Amino acid sequence: CMLSKKFQRIISLEGLPFIKALLKFEEERFDASFLKDSVYEEMNAEFGIFPAAKVYPLYFMGDIRNKENKNIVIGINPGYNEALNKREQEYLEKNGSFEGFCTYFVHRSAIKKSSAYFSHIGGFLRRLGIINEKLTWQWLQEHLIAMDLIPYHSTNASGLRINNLKHYRDRYFVPITKIIDYLEPKTPIFIVGFPTFERYLSDPMFAGLIDFKKHDGIWVGTILGKYKFMGLPFLNRVAGGKDKLVVIAKKHL
Repeated sequence: CMLSKKFQRIISLEGLPFIKALLKFEEERFDASFLKDSVYEEMNAEFGIFPAAKVYPLYFMGDIRNKENKNIVIGINPGYNEALNKREQEYLEKNGSFEGFCTYFVHRSAIKKSSAYFSHIGGFLRRLGIINEKLTWQWLQEHLIAMDLIPYHSTNASGLRINNLKHYRDRYFVPITKIIDYLEPKTPIFIVGFPTFERYLSDPMFAGLIDFKKHDGIWVGTILGKYKFMGLPFLNRVAGGKDKLVVIAKKHL
């Protein structure tokens, strides 16, 4: 898989101009040929997933324009819920995906829809002592940037695979590291569901982008050699329970 010249120009940008250009590129790609030509087939070739409908890819959620006091949590890929994603897509098309993802938690608060995923994250951050107040959409809007290792939605991650590791690194993982480098996080990044990706990210071709070792059942390392991260299991199914996980995480914080 060759990177298009347009994408190569985008990847040479930095900071917010890079992030805005990346989202604009994806908007145009999805709008022009989601079923025709087709982005739909491309996603299946790359990751073994067929999305159920056109939903813009998710590179981040949260107010990325303000870098202060941000916690970064990275999942595997965004889930798909027909009703919820239909409303999300309408919101993103109306506001543009950059503005839409910057204010996504405000949107979720307005439609009064809870999220088990963010409840699990919030519970974990509270036990770690990172959150002291009640978890609200407003707290998430101000303090969390949520990202995913694969930006495309699917109903579940069970059939997910990476068919071309070098292409994945250059086309998807490098953008993640560029967004992190722009944010300059002061607190450790948490990657949730890390065991499913360990075999990919431990490949030597990721050296320098992400490096890690396993300690006490979690993975500890750095992204770009300078931002500390912790690889965790999925938070809705933790062997030994969340309390044990928190004790281990605190030891390595």
